[in-house]
Amino acid sequence: MSWTEGYVTDIGYSHGFCREMAPAWIAFALLLRGLRPPAHEAGFAFAELGAGQGFGTNLLAAANPQARFWANDFNPAHAAGAIALAEAGGLANLDFTDESFAEVLAGPPRRFDLIALHGVYSWISPENRAVLRRLLARSLKPGGAVYIGYNALPGWSAIQPLRRLMLEHAGAAVGPTERRIAGAVDFASAMARLNARFFAANPAAAQRLERLAGSAPSYLAHEYFNRDWHPLYFADVARELAEAKLDFAGSAVFADHLARPALPAEAVALLDRVPDALARETARDFFTNQPFRRDLFVRGAPPLPPGERRLWLGRQRFALVAPPEALPDSVTLPLGDLDLPAATYRPLVERLAAGPQVLDDLAAGTGLDFDAALEAAIVLCAIGLAAPALPAAGEATRREAAARFNAAVQDAARHGGEREALASPVLGGGVAVPRLELLFLLAGREGADPAAFALSILGPPPGMTAEAALDGLRRRAAAFAATRRPLLAGLGIA
Repeated sequence: MSWTEGYVTDIGYSHGFCREMAPAWIAFALLLRGLRPPAHEAGFAFAELGAGQGFGTNLLAAANPQARFWANDFNPAHAAGAIALAEAGGLANLDFTDESFAEVLAGPPRRFDLIALHGVYSWISPENRAVLRRLLARSLKPGGAVYIGYNALPGWSAIQPLRRLMLEHAGAAVGPTERRIAGAVDFASAMARLNARFFAANPAAAQRLERLAGSAPSYLAHEYFNRDWHPLYFADVARELAEAKLDFAGSAVFADHLARPALPAEAVALLDRVPDALARETARDFFTNQPFRRDLFVRGAPPLPPGERRLWLGRQRFALVAPPEALPDSVTLPLGDLDLPAATYRPLVERLAAGPQVLDDLAAGTGLDFDAALEAAIVLCAIGLAAPALPAAGEATRREAAARFNAAVQDAARHGGEREALASPVLGGGVAVPRLELLFLLAGREGADPAAFALSILGPPPGMTAEAALDGLRRRAAAFAATRRPLLAGLGIA
C-alpha cells in the first residue's frame, strides 16, 4: 500500500471554511450547555487535524492572532499550499505539516485547548480512527474541547449503496481520476434513467444523484471516492471518543440548542422517555434523518455555576453577518418550522445593524427579558443572520492580521475562485465572500472601477458582448456598495 492508503491525492480537496470551527462559536455553544469554554480572549492553542487545503486554519489564525495554531494534512500538496498562503498572508502564528496521524503521534507531544476535525473521522479507516483517538487523548488539555464533523447515520443509509456502485465502477475503469469519477456518475445516472429498482425504492438516492451531476470534481473525489468511507451513528462515535476521556458536550449547531424544539409534543415526550443520553441523541437523529453531525466533546470541562453562566452570557457579543432585510417571517429548521415574530426579532436586528453588541445591551435596548433575547440571538445565529463575536478588546491587533490575510485572498482571486471567504477580526472567524465580491474589494484597494476591473479579469460570459457584461457588472457593483460592503465593513473586512 502506498502512502496514500486509498485516499484520493491527485485531485486536491476544496478550499472551504466551516463557521462552527471558530473559537468564539465553540465557546458560545459550550456556554449554552453551562460549560466553561477554553480561554479564547488571551493566548490559546488550536489544532486542526486533517486540515485539507488548510484554508480554514489560515483564516482562523488571521482572525485570532492572539492564539497559536497548528494543523496537519498528510497530503504534501495540501500542506505546501497552506504554508504558501500563510506566508502570503503574513501569518506568524500558524505551523502546518504534512505528517500523518501516526507520524504526529510518534513525534514530540503538543498540547491544545481546542482541536477540530471536520470531514475526517468518517473518511478514515478504523485503524486510523484508533490512532486519532490516542492522539486526542495525548494532545487535548484538561478542560479543552474537540469539534468533530462527520457523516452520520441514519441520514446516509440510502446513499451508501449508490456510493458503492460508483466506487466499483470507477475502480474498474482506467484513466485519470477525474475522468473515472465522471464516468461513474454517468453510469449511475444511466441506471436511474433505465428505472433500476434501487432508485425507485430509494428516492433519496435518486435525488442525490441528480445533484452530483453538477458537483465539482474536488468535492466528488473526496466525499465519495476514497477507499475508506464510514458514516457513523452518534452513539458509536461517543463511545469511541470516551476512550480519550472525552464526554459529549452538545451540538455546534445552534438550532439544536433552542429551548423550544420544533418537534411535536408527542415526539418530545417519546424522546424524554429514553433514559440514556447517547441512546436519546441517536434516536433524535432518526427524527431529523441526520446526514452530518457537528458535535462538541470536552475533556473534564468544569460546569459554570448558574450565576456565573448568566454573567458570561450577558457579556457575549454578537454581530450581524447578513443585511437586516434578510430577516424572514419564519424558518425551516431540521426539527420543523419556527415563526420569527417581527416584534421580537426586528428590534434586535436593527440594533445589531448599528454595530456589534453584548447580549445584556441587546436585551435592555429592546425591552425583552433576558431569556427571550438569548433565544432570539440563538435563532439569528442558527439561520445565518448573526454570529457570536469576540470582545472589543484586542480588535485593533486582530484587524491588522486579518487585513494582511484578506489582501492575500483578494489577490489570489485574480487567478481563480477557490478561496471564497475572508477573516473577520470582529467574529474571530470567517464570512463567505464570492469571487466577484473579492474582485470588487480588490478594485477598491487598487483605486479601479469595480465593474471594469472585474470584467478585465473574468471576461464576458459566453454569448454576451463586453458592453452588456459591463452593464450587468455595474449593477452588481452598485448593489454590493449599497448593501454588502457596509456589512463587511462592520465586520472589519472591507
